[in-house]
Amino acid sequence: MQGTIKKNDKTTCRLTFAPTKQTSLDGVQLTCTVAGSRNYIFSLQGNAVPPSLQFSFTSHDFGPCFIAEADAQPMAETMMLTVYNMDPEGGIDLDCLFEKKPHLRVDCAPTVVGPHESVDIPIVFIARQEIAYFEMIPFTINGSSTVNISIRGEGVVPKVDLVNSSMQVVVLGNLQIGQQTTRTVKIANRSKRKTVVECLDLLQPGVASLDAMGISVFPQREITLRSKESADIEFRFAPMQRIPSFQKDIFFRVAGSTKKLLTLTGCCQGIEVALETDTLSFGAVCLGSQLVRKVRLQNRGDVATRFQWNPREFAPDFLVSPSEGTIAPNQHKTIEVIFKPTTVNPDIRYDRVMCVIEGTMPAPLTLAGSCVTQATSSIQDIHFDSRVREETHKTLVVENPTAFPWNLFPVVQGDHWSCPENLAVPAQGKANLSIAYCPLRMTKQNSQEAIDSQRPETHTGSIFLAIPDGSALLYNVFGKASAPLSAGSISLSTAAKKTLQVSIPVKNWLKVPQTFAVDIQKPPGNESVIAQGPTSILLQAGSTRNYIMKFFCYTEGTVNISVQLVNLESGEYLLFDLHVTVSKAVDVEVLSLEAPVRQSVKRTVVIENPLGPQRPVNFVDKIHWWKCSNRSIRVRQLSEINGRSEGCYEIEYRPTVHHETPIEERLTISFVELGEFTYNLVLVTQSVGIGRILYFTAPLGGSQTQTFTFTSYAEIPAELSCSVQDPTSFSVPTVCKVDGANSWDGKPESIPIKFEPEALGEFRDVVTLFSDTVGEFKCALQGISVTPPPQGPFVFSTSRDIEFKNVFSATTDFELMVDNPCFVLSTRSLSIPAKSSKTITVRVDLSVGPAADGKTTPSGFGKLFVSCPSSMNLPPWVYYLEVMPPAT
Repeated sequence: MQGTIKKNDKTTCRLTFAPTKQTSLDGVQLTCTVAGSRNYIFSLQGNAVPPSLQFSFTSHDFGPCFIAEADAQPMAETMMLTVYNMDPEGGIDLDCLFEKKPHLRVDCAPTVVGPHESVDIPIVFIARQEIAYFEMIPFTINGSSTVNISIRGEGVVPKVDLVNSSMQVVVLGNLQIGQQTTRTVKIANRSKRKTVVECLDLLQPGVASLDAMGISVFPQREITLRSKESADIEFRFAPMQRIPSFQKDIFFRVAGSTKKLLTLTGCCQGIEVALETDTLSFGAVCLGSQLVRKVRLQNRGDVATRFQWNPREFAPDFLVSPSEGTIAPNQHKTIEVIFKPTTVNPDIRYDRVMCVIEGTMPAPLTLAGSCVTQATSSIQDIHFDSRVREETHKTLVVENPTAFPWNLFPVVQGDHWSCPENLAVPAQGKANLSIAYCPLRMTKQNSQEAIDSQRPETHTGSIFLAIPDGSALLYNVFGKASAPLSAGSISLSTAAKKTLQVSIPVKNWLKVPQTFAVDIQKPPGNESVIAQGPTSILLQAGSTRNYIMKFFCYTEGTVNISVQLVNLESGEYLLFDLHVTVSKAVDVEVLSLEAPVRQSVKRTVVIENPLGPQRPVNFVDKIHWWKCSNRSIRVRQLSEINGRSEGCYEIEYRPTVHHETPIEERLTISFVELGEFTYNLVLVTQSVGIGRILYFTAPLGGSQTQTFTFTSYAEIPAELSCSVQDPTSFSVPTVCKVDGANSWDGKPESIPIKFEPEALGEFRDVVTLFSDTVGEFKCALQGISVTPPPQGPFVFSTSRDIEFKNVFSATTDFELMVDNPCFVLSTRSLSIPAKSSKTITVRVDLSVGPAADGKTTPSGFGKLFVSCPSSMNLPPWVYYLEVMPPAT
């Protein structure tokens, strides 16, 4: 804005108009004052208009948007912003300065919008929390002006509930086949925006589908509910077959998530009664004795059913008890048939004795047996001892003194004994009859349990052998059954923090259903072990069913668990020993982290605490409580886990070196009580471009040095190689040494960059610093070379040496001249090697007269001009010369 001009000299003043907003220069005056007295007034005219860029909107409200469940896909709302270039001639630069956020992102790369062209920019909004959002998205136009787009939105939770909470359980009733009933429930959308609702028929263990149970849902397709709107859902139950009592959970899909709203209950009743066998064979019975056989009359239906026998059809050799009665649903009635023959008869047979069943067809039963005489001398007593449900054997020797072979059919009385169905005894020979005692219930154990008083002292029974010659053998058997040992030992292995499903096969040894209460006993004081399963299990007669339980352990080691199944009515129990070897935990989760070089991305993980609030949770190492071999990973504790149900930890990834392919690393957080939590980290880096720009201005023949500062995250001292693309204008040291950083935030480092141009104009370059351990840094260099300013004045009386440097990268010839003949040069030309200097000697000769052109030059002043013939477009270098006046 000010300066000094020497006499007989001139200078140029440049006035630059570079507006950054809409403005006008009309009426503006500029005053130039010379020597403090003369004023020159300039009237300025000019206008700055904004770029002809039109946005389809400057504000948008997404309104209420649903928040996705934690395990569901984010629910994104997209709005397309269209930008039009109304300028018919020139393109306009457009760039978005908005940084991506978890709830809002703008996909807009720097672009140029051509004349009469447009560009579509998607704006994606994802509600993360139940709050109102407001963001400003700045767009820069031609790098000068800014247009802000305001974005609003609100996060809401999808809320579709029953209008009447009492309808959470819908009772369809107990129907007969062919009947139908209808129930209607009303659901309402209590959220702030409309949503799509669909009724789902999800599979449930042990529960049939809706179609299989004859249940129809109306409407059968998706329905759309506006905010505060309600709709009726109709369930029609029309069974065509017997359906046991059921409980069916009904789920609805609401805004991408699945939610249980109600439970349907009901059944379709039917009659199904049958005998377990249609024939009872009694074998041979001695005259005067009797034999009892039992047969079960089973009601597999859903309604109580009456039955009745006709006792007259059993007379005179058989008796039946009870002769009539009622059987409850899913129960059975034991029918005792007594064979008490009145006369000796080798073949007593009653065919198809009918049991009349109310509401269905009668059940036939055929009875067969024979009557023989028996001598009292053929009766023996045999005693057995065994653990309950464990088999023990005793062998009887049967001798055949006759000349004919025997084929005997032992008749066993008593549920706890068994033997072969037939015994072949050779003529004049012997045969062994093996009798097995396998007690199904314990006898008295002399314990303090109340149930022990209900147990018998001994088990009794008999083995009857009818001899073909009309005689018989009778063995009265007695047994005592003690408590059982373990029913089985199961050894399994699993990884820590992984749910293991354990299947224990349980067999019902009785011919009647049994219900067992289940008691799972885990190691005392070990709260890191979780063992869960149903509290009871029902086993049908003689069936085997798997008891399913789940095992989960936080720490490594061996865990011993006892599972006891007790029949509370009889006191009988089964004991299983479970040995689980828990190995090191597998990866809890795979985390994908992607970040640009030297920038951070963070993820939060939650670790559950199953221990009570009074139990402390300690790190294995209070200082190094997490481990990861990758130095670009840092973990911070966000919330304390002690006394809480969970703890939050932040994983931060800040890469320093770019990798072309993803890297997998393991992160481990170690607790004393909860063991190790291992995460598989998939690390992806994004390359970064030029970090900053340095601007240089230097005259031709001069130089300017600036410092490029960067942050080094190296942990140990390292060296970076430094280079530029065109070293003729910019120069840097070949190596930059950095010290190790003591903190995560790194340490600032710097290198000098020198700009020494060889020609006039603008120069651009990029300086690159690279190291395998520290990474790569880039900085754009922009230099402007201006005309070299005059130098001097050089004041001398006799002679003066002036140093001149060749700024070019090759040997160059220069020409020298002066405009005052009183200054004499030692030479008129110089050849100077590249980037080297030579001395120009100038002498003063005051005896020289006027100049050859006849003009008079002041005797004390002059100029030295140094020009380059090979570059005629370059102005000469000018040096002012002045003769030192003589001393007075």
